[in-house]
Amino acid sequence: MRFFIQYIFAVLIITSCIQTQDKGSVAQKQSDINSSTSIHFKENVGNFGGITILNTGPRGGFYQSSNRENFRYTVFRVEIFNDTIIPIKLDIKFPKSPIGLLPDSTIVFEAFLVPDKFIPDSIQDDFNFGARLEDLFESGHKYQFDLSTSIQPENQRTLYVGILLKSKIIDGTTRAKLFVEGQDQDAPFFKVSSRNRYKLNKNPINLVYGISVAAPKYHTLISCGQIKIE
Repeated sequence: MRFFIQYIFAVLIITSCIQTQDKGSVAQKQSDINSSTSIHFKENVGNFGGITILNTGPRGGFYQSSNRENFRYTVFRVEIFNDTIIPIKLDIKFPKSPIGLLPDSTIVFEAFLVPDKFIPDSIQDDFNFGARLEDLFESGHKYQFDLSTSIQPENQRTLYVGILLKSKIIDGTTRAKLFVEGQDQDAPFFKVSSRNRYKLNKNPINLVYGISVAAPKYHTLISCGQIKIE
């Protein structure tokens, strides 16, 4: 009987050791998985995709306000797509004072974001892309020069950029493009439509808005913000 009890006691000790070892093994495997996932995520953050910027335009023309002021305006549509796996932060900041065109800085214009109140709910390709620029001019509503927003993965943000000539009206088509600093710099010969994809990493990328009138006669480049990982 004494030997039987000793035998049972030994079996229980061995079973307990095996279970403890199994738990430790499972915990170690889970730790390895978590570590691998963490490393993989960090690698992806460094090289996880990019953004696409689609520029379309111009639209617009000449307009006479209710007080008989004549001016020329154009509007461009900019679609920014987040092709990454995490949210990104978009910051846009246009100068609030008139900007001179090169090489004749006496020819000045104003670039601004059309406020949400005056833009369409969907993508349209009709007059002014559906943006109500003339209503904006008559309303006395302040122009928008700054924007700070997030774009979720597989989502996009559509901007409408207005350009208003503030000095003498000059002949020639206005072209414009939002692009990443140091890349796709085809100024002043911007196309009516362009789609460019840019890689994104841990460092912010700087944005430039290029504008030309009667290219290559008049043009300028404006540093206007950045895109970064949130």
